[in-house]
Amino acid sequence: MTDDILQLGPKGFTNRLFTGTGKFAANALIAPMLAASGSQMITVALRRIDSSGRSENILDFIPPEVTLLPNTSGARTAEEAVRIARIARTAGCGDFIKIEVITDMKYLMPDAIETLKATEILAGDGFVVLPYILPDLTLAAGAGGGGGAGQPRDRHRRRSGGHGLRLRPRRQGRAQRLARRTGGDIEYRQGLVATDRLSGIAVAHRTAAIIGGLQDMSFYSFIERFRDFDFTGFFTTIDEAAVRRVLARDRLDELDLLTLLSPAASVCLEAMAQKAHRLTVQHFGHTIQLFIPLYVSNFCANHCAYCGFNRTTAIHRRTLSLAEIEAEARAIAATGMQHILFLTGEAPAATPMDYLLAVAACLKRHFASVSLEIYPLEEEAYRRLRQQGVDGMTLFQETYDEEVYRRVHLAGRKTDFRWRLDAPERGARAGFRAVNIGALLGLAEPRRDIFFTALHGRWLADTFLDTEVSFSLPRFNRTGTAFEPTGLVDDRTFVQFLTALRLFLPRAGITISTRESARFRNQLLHLGATRYSAYSKTGVGGYAAAEDPDSRQFEITDTRTVDEVIAAIVAGGCQPVFKDWDTIG
Repeated sequence: MTDDILQLGPKGFTNRLFTGTGKFAANALIAPMLAASGSQMITVALRRIDSSGRSENILDFIPPEVTLLPNTSGARTAEEAVRIARIARTAGCGDFIKIEVITDMKYLMPDAIETLKATEILAGDGFVVLPYILPDLTLAAGAGGGGGAGQPRDRHRRRSGGHGLRLRPRRQGRAQRLARRTGGDIEYRQGLVATDRLSGIAVAHRTAAIIGGLQDMSFYSFIERFRDFDFTGFFTTIDEAAVRRVLARDRLDELDLLTLLSPAASVCLEAMAQKAHRLTVQHFGHTIQLFIPLYVSNFCANHCAYCGFNRTTAIHRRTLSLAEIEAEARAIAATGMQHILFLTGEAPAATPMDYLLAVAACLKRHFASVSLEIYPLEEEAYRRLRQQGVDGMTLFQETYDEEVYRRVHLAGRKTDFRWRLDAPERGARAGFRAVNIGALLGLAEPRRDIFFTALHGRWLADTFLDTEVSFSLPRFNRTGTAFEPTGLVDDRTFVQFLTALRLFLPRAGITISTRESARFRNQLLHLGATRYSAYSKTGVGGYAAAEDPDSRQFEITDTRTVDEVIAAIVAGGCQPVFKDWDTIG
């Protein structure tokens, strides 16, 4: 539209399409895309500009006639955004800047107050500022809604995002005029409303629609968002002072979590442990909920390099009959345990849905709570199991690193990263009361995996308010395969991860399994753990009759009986909980 000029500062644009640089398979594709689209402005994150000559400089692939729009990606305050913008100008990126100040890492919504502060400073420095911000007329005009709602005495001061904002009358009038002019123009061009100003109700509905759409997104979108994040580089910026600042906060965001997962946080482990203990007592008291696992089958159709059940290993394969499951259930119930987790290998042909439903019905006759750890299912299949009495599920992503995931999952349905990743969501939608997730520590870089485990947990907790979300921190144990783990986690780092999870999601359960030694589990009682397994067998059956050692998935470390685990919990000053809920009606 050559007769429709978009004037931004000193430049006029005949094409209103602004493009980005973040998703190209190769930088060489940028110029052809610009030529084909006619786009005259392109955004670029400062961190992607390499002037050292050690790697490709993305600026070399952008035609000189195209206007650069650096963004302040990663900024959480106005001060950080201003610093990034000034660095971009010094690096030769020009006077255009896209302001992004984001502290809401769940919905990626901008911080309106900090964005406004950065905009005022940079506009004063001569930048052409394009802020990333919602159409917030309360912020722009100092009045509720967009249509002048509110009493006159209130119009100079309104609450926005939890912060007080006061505009001088002259600035307020200018802001109102600008907001109505630009807002009305945008709405008109999009065909949403044919008026010269925005309706406050329209803004509210649009904002709600944006948030609702984000709630419908898979957690995979968060993994994609951090795909190019420099975790190692971030860790090098963290010192003890940064860790202690995070410890002083009540609610942590994603970068706060990364700070607590950094190597530098190790020196603050005592402070992390003390705060984790306080939060655990606040939300759970001095209690440890107990459960027991029962493997009903070890057939598996997958080839996972690290797993003792994988289809290439020469172990004794069997599936328990319903009569055998009945006998196992009676033997387990005699120990006093009321929460049971039944497990299978991932072989639907050996354990089809009818079998799983029958197992659930059998176990429900003996236990207050029945959970499962099986192959991922469709939502409707989970719903059928829920109707049969199953109230919880455990499913480990194994690793959130897609590249490593592909390397260690060589065949079978488990090669599908997304199918597995979305399974806890399907279980929550199906109505499971509890969802437990985790990554197997030893497959990939562990700090990164714990980071994504925590984000996944918060996303589930925020999206499914009726679902209890919990974490497991399984460390790699020998499985009878030739697999050699990488990124092994020592005890001190394990405690750091556990306490970081507690601080990031205070109401989440944290499960410590018999992979850990009896001595270590005793030490973890007051550091954030809320749920222990006891008397675990990782072969098929093993409670009513002797366990077959050649049917095990992996070796356990804590071999204590139920009574011995109970005694240790009591000696540690905690109360063992066998049953913490009942179905009513």
